Amino acid sequence: KTAIEEKFVIQFSGKDISKEEMMNRMNQIWVEALGKKASALKKVAFYVKPEESMVYYVANDTISGQFEI
Repeated sequence: KTAIEEKFVIQFSGKDISKEEMMNRMNQIWVEALGKKASALKKVAFYVKPEESMVYYVANDTISGQFEI
């Protein structure tokens, strides 16, 4: 079975963010802002609130935060 190519983008009020961009931003926050090793990020959940232009996250079930779209 061949892999399915996918693209996931949320668009709202002239802004957009892709799944890849959310993951890249999360990795940057994880390493640069939180000082964690990249390999320590095992699980992340994103909650996108386009009406607030925000993405909320929970990393490894214990660390939460947010970033702007």
